[in-house]
Amino acid sequence: MIKPHTSLVLPPTLPEQLTGLHQLSMNYWWCWNPEAIRLFSDLDPDAWQACQRNPVVLLAKISPDRLQQRAQDEEYVRRLHRVTAELHSYLDGPARSTSDGFVAYFCAEFGIHESFSSYSGGLGVLAGDHLKSASDLGLPLVGVGLFYHEGYFHQHLAGSGWQQEVYRQVDPATLPLTLMTEADGTPLHVWVEMPKGRCWAQIWRLQVGRVPLYLLDSNVSLNDATGYRSITDRLYGGDVVHRIEQEMLLGIGGMRALRALGIEPHALHINEGHAAFSLFERTSQLQVDAHLEFEEAWLITQATTVFTTHTPVPAGNEVFEHGTLRPLFEPYAASIGRTWEQCASLGAREHAIGEGFSMTVLGLRGSSQRNGVSQLHGAVARSMWSSVWPQAAEDEVPISSITNGVHPATWLAPELITPDRERVWDIHQHRKARLLAEVHRRTNVRLQPEALTIGFARRFATYKRADLLLHDVQRLARIIGDHERPVQCILAGKAHPKDGAGKELIQKVYASIREHGLQGHVVFVEDYDMDLARLLVRGCDVWLNTPERPHEASGTSGMKAAMNGVLHCSILDGWWAEAYDPQLGFAIGAEHTSENFIDASARDAFDAASLYDVLEHRMIPLYYDEPDEWRAMMVRSMTTLGTVFSALRMVEEYQQLSYAPAIHRYADFRSHQAELARSGRRFQRLLEGSWERVSIVDVSVEYMESVQIRTTIHLGQLTPEDVHVQALIGAIGADGAIIRPECVELHPEATQDLQWLYQGASTPTQRGRIGVAVRILPRHPAWASSFDIQQYRVQAS
Repeated sequence: MIKPHTSLVLPPTLPEQLTGLHQLSMNYWWCWNPEAIRLFSDLDPDAWQACQRNPVVLLAKISPDRLQQRAQDEEYVRRLHRVTAELHSYLDGPARSTSDGFVAYFCAEFGIHESFSSYSGGLGVLAGDHLKSASDLGLPLVGVGLFYHEGYFHQHLAGSGWQQEVYRQVDPATLPLTLMTEADGTPLHVWVEMPKGRCWAQIWRLQVGRVPLYLLDSNVSLNDATGYRSITDRLYGGDVVHRIEQEMLLGIGGMRALRALGIEPHALHINEGHAAFSLFERTSQLQVDAHLEFEEAWLITQATTVFTTHTPVPAGNEVFEHGTLRPLFEPYAASIGRTWEQCASLGAREHAIGEGFSMTVLGLRGSSQRNGVSQLHGAVARSMWSSVWPQAAEDEVPISSITNGVHPATWLAPELITPDRERVWDIHQHRKARLLAEVHRRTNVRLQPEALTIGFARRFATYKRADLLLHDVQRLARIIGDHERPVQCILAGKAHPKDGAGKELIQKVYASIREHGLQGHVVFVEDYDMDLARLLVRGCDVWLNTPERPHEASGTSGMKAAMNGVLHCSILDGWWAEAYDPQLGFAIGAEHTSENFIDASARDAFDAASLYDVLEHRMIPLYYDEPDEWRAMMVRSMTTLGTVFSALRMVEEYQQLSYAPAIHRYADFRSHQAELARSGRRFQRLLEGSWERVSIVDVSVEYMESVQIRTTIHLGQLTPEDVHVQALIGAIGADGAIIRPECVELHPEATQDLQWLYQGASTPTQRGRIGVAVRILPRHPAWASSFDIQQYRVQAS
């Protein structure tokens, strides 16, 4: 075997009239432009499908004769010139000012298109939609991830229904990747300290419209001696050690890659905890740049980082055992002048490092803008992570919510972009026919085009309850087997390769379909990906979601379906808890189902019965007996939900609520030789020596049309500028605590002998027995929230 010394990627040889095709293929903008997609498809429809809609592969393999034929087609060439001009206009279009600085968006996976196998499910597809929307909005944002040489697995079910994972090598030459190089043309490399030595990585750039996505790749010869070439082999593959190595490369290496590329991010956005190690490296870089102590630089990192948590299921939040993490991470910690214990405390819920290192806690603790991905998930996250801020009442935990959205140009059927309402049903029927044809091609099952068609496709985690539909198979068979009003269901989804329970769930569903003779009505389609997802969310009549409330953080697949006029039917969880309206779709179960049932089997039985009732008594009669109302609901779903749950709205909210404040804080911190960071650290030291002497001397409360609160406090070495003094007012619960208290700021009125008189007033909206408490919180402009001054307890009455 002869191995090359080096390799080259040569552009395709195209007739002069068709050179624009190469330009289009090198920017994923084409994948959300219908005219660009048609150009590639029309070039050779069979070859386009055979190469799995990958234009780089298509142009490399298509026959010269076919290219010449298209080059002589004047109409085709005119279309090509029009679309390439549109691309150039898009790239040169108005953008937000970059003078304020870049946002660096870190994620372990990115779902841009099915030809780029770097996503497993909703998290990655959301990240891809985020980049596309940032590009459309002209935001100064760059993405940072890893390049996986085997991507995510392809799914095949054995005869028993057991999931088999098949990995395929991903050749960088088949993707629109550009290798980043030094000035002399040699590959640009960065490295991260690991136990066997340095792990080196090269950097690829993948262009997503106006947003560059930088991907680190450890498959380089510099890693031959250490065996680190395989670190970026598979997405979510390997053992825990492999996962930690990947996340160190993503976070630490990602920050070093940005520096090597000359990009100075003013704000970081950490999308889920996988990339949270970036917070250590950002702090180290700031420490060196501004000649700061680590604690001073950490204040800048915290003030300029946005963290999004996606997982309301405790098992989905990574916690690494110290015995596993320490030998891998300690060499890096030493390189930035930190001890293991100092780093480990930042990943512990209450700075007690005994319970393991939580990547979510690190992300929460190292940021100032934190959010869940729906209104309900924000509330769940505040409850889940309240122990990180033991001083705060649950409602005050500094985690907000920005509800997810989906990129319309990627997921909305092109025919529906500017639809004639009278044609919506005909367009839908056409899309449905395409879906059923693909299901037949993949499964050899021929479904009925006139039947009510329900889609269920998502990750097969047990809490998503893919088997709820089959809870009472006899009742289901009776409902869907009605020859006059037939119903059919299309199921798809993968279980995480390490999730044995998820694989068992697939096997259970697969076996139940066969055992009860449902094959003609319920079909499981293997190897769920973005291509199948597009067909499903555009072609089904109903989109089904059955999670255990409140374990669905968002549920973006339902948003994609809704904007295509596919009616949503779901437990009131995630986005549907805030979007549901009986004029737009269907609700399963009660609003607080989980809270009403201690026993999970009783809850599942209740929700399944509710699902069957909705099917029998609302959905099926509406579809077959009231077609005009069904079609009206489709239009209402498209027009009402499509705009609200757009990723353009989502990214605009991130810009206004998170990015802009973080960028402005970065400017504040970096001005005047980072004096704000030094001032913040001095304030910490002041609190360390004086906070124990801060106390509440007395509290008096009177009611005269309003509640009048007066309190005397002892501040010691502190001044009123250093504290918030607040009254908390509200009804008293059975446990004696104040329920959802109103917070009233009290103001200093007089001082004597280091004691200050504070007072204020409030008119409570509640009547009956109420409680009043007074508390003192430290404050300083270096922190966005008083509760983030972590190590100091709140003085309270």
